[in-house]
Amino acid sequence: MSRRDARVNSEAPPTAALMSRTLGPVAHQAFVYPDFEATLRALAAHGNPMQVVQEFSDPTSGRTFEIYCEPLGVKNPLLFQLMRADLFDAWFEAMHEIARNWDGSEPIGDALALMGGVVAKSAGLAPRA
Repeated sequence: MSRRDARVNSEAPPTAALMSRTLGPVAHQAFVYPDFEATLRALAAHGNPMQVVQEFSDPTSGRTFEIYCEPLGVKNPLLFQLMRADLFDAWFEAMHEIARNWDGSEPIGDALALMGGVVAKSAGLAPRA
């Protein structure tokens, strides 16, 4: 199946396709790669083919900036998240800053709350009002 065939409706909430397969949070491992296509080809060439189950693209440029994929032929696979570093570096730095001064007494909270503004700023977009 090609990436285009494996696309999920982009009008659905971002994690709807992934969450619909689980009863709770999605267990995944995240990796940063500059070229998703080359990474997927290299994995397949080494006997580890992946199927893209969801991808996220900038609607203006069409540039894909994040994908979730899973190994083919594996029962109950762990999802792999591939991201482009340029949009997410500031988000990881913001999480690092919060964690740096954390005393462990209270939960830090959901890192997703940071994502929208930080990623929009990295992409040069104005935050939504």
